[in-house]
Amino acid sequence: MSATRHAFRVTLEQDVIVSRSAATAGEHETLDHLPGSLFLGLAAGRLYAELPSDQAWQVFHGGAVRFCDALPESEPGTPAWPVPLALHHYKNEDAKQKVAGSDHPRLDGDRVLNLMHREPEDGRQPRQLRGGHVDACGRWIRPRTRQSLKTAIAPETGRVEEGQLFGYEALERGQSFVFELQTDDTLDDALVQRLHQCLNGPARLGRSRSAEFGRVQIEPLDQPPPRPASVGGSDNTLTLWLLSDLALRDDRGQPTLQPRPQYLGLPAKTRWDHEKSFLRTRSYSPYNGKRRGRDADRQVIARGSVLHYTLPAGTPPEALPALERGLGHYREAGLGQAVARPQMLADESLQVEAPAARTTDTGSVPPAPDTALLRRLRRMARTEFREFDADHRARRVFDALVESLGKARSWQGIPPNAPLAEAEVPGRSQWGRLRDAANRHRGDPEGLWRALFEAREDAIVRARSGWQLQLGPDPDRHHLGRRLEQELEAIHRNAPELLSEVVVRLASLGQTPEWTRAVEGHATKEPQA
Repeated sequence: MSATRHAFRVTLEQDVIVSRSAATAGEHETLDHLPGSLFLGLAAGRLYAELPSDQAWQVFHGGAVRFCDALPESEPGTPAWPVPLALHHYKNEDAKQKVAGSDHPRLDGDRVLNLMHREPEDGRQPRQLRGGHVDACGRWIRPRTRQSLKTAIAPETGRVEEGQLFGYEALERGQSFVFELQTDDTLDDALVQRLHQCLNGPARLGRSRSAEFGRVQIEPLDQPPPRPASVGGSDNTLTLWLLSDLALRDDRGQPTLQPRPQYLGLPAKTRWDHEKSFLRTRSYSPYNGKRRGRDADRQVIARGSVLHYTLPAGTPPEALPALERGLGHYREAGLGQAVARPQMLADESLQVEAPAARTTDTGSVPPAPDTALLRRLRRMARTEFREFDADHRARRVFDALVESLGKARSWQGIPPNAPLAEAEVPGRSQWGRLRDAANRHRGDPEGLWRALFEAREDAIVRARSGWQLQLGPDPDRHHLGRRLEQELEAIHRNAPELLSEVVVRLASLGQTPEWTRAVEGHATKEPQA
């Protein structure tokens, strides 16, 4: 049975909250993509009641229609896919290269190791490339997120309720994602058209949609999004790269996290090669808006996992499962999307395409019109760009500081999962002092610089101020405060008008769970075959 792929772009007009888990204790975390269940729920809310029961079942339950995950857009109409877990890099060696004129670094093919096909060098420790997405050209894309603190309002008084402070992490507005709608060719054309119509236009997705979160704009694209390239199957092996979560059940109908061949519909005598497979798992409870509660827990093999199998000799292609309709269960919500024999994982190192060369039209350009409306729009565009530039620079400084924590552990012989001394690293109060100074010195970069580094005993970043974590042998030069000064120095010199904006955003990042986890050495340990 063949299927048709339809593409849509989702542009975030407000921050969007998509919780990673249903847990209410601890810091809130958001997903780095928009799961297909959001679009299934959107279509069901607009269309379910209007369809006959047999058509409603076919569209929303039977798997004839699959609402796939929305992935970050790397180029117009082109998504990036979850980084394969087979890819590693050596510890203390950065596998990402900055690209001039691009917001996204590129994975260095010489430093990225594919441990499906090679062993690490003796005495060197490989680390898995976790998180983020990668496109066909090797660009590494991590969607931007934003933290916000909220408080509950007591309905009786209309005032802040005691002890009800909570926080959200959300995907930041202004980003775009691409998802596809897959429809079996047995589906009526008129029904497919109705699905298009109910997905097109403004919508609200995620949590807190009645507040200031969740507004998006959805538009159809002319061409289906490209899939990762595959290589020919000349041998008797099969590699599957999961582009979305995979839910499997065993012979008794119970959820299982063991991807045995028979659960995927592979031929008899196929062997799962767990030594060349790299997988993570997770458990979550999807929210059901109709029932106003959460469904049963789903135990899934996480997106980005790589599964490797040895097939019986002479297995014909038609004996393999049809990947265009997905694998496993909950396929209507986008689960089970995979690509077989991906070219990206075909060799010892990362296999990617060269970026397309950019061409420049040297023809004459007519002068732009000058009206009051256009001048206002240009001012608005400059403001938007300024905010984006400040966010981007703050993220780079923050990443450099997080990287320095790893260097400090290596220099001091501290295990990677052990916490650092609280007195040597900035906590919430130190980050708060940075933010307050930046707010006081808006429009005064020289005053801010003096307050941060040059006010002698009153400087915010000074000895015994929470920034003295030692990174190397020289305590006067190799410490965390000096690293912060070096990172901000280029901004102070080349873009002083952005300094206060960058410091405010940097201070906000320093008060997120990401910094806390980096300081405490917490790394989520999940099963790996």
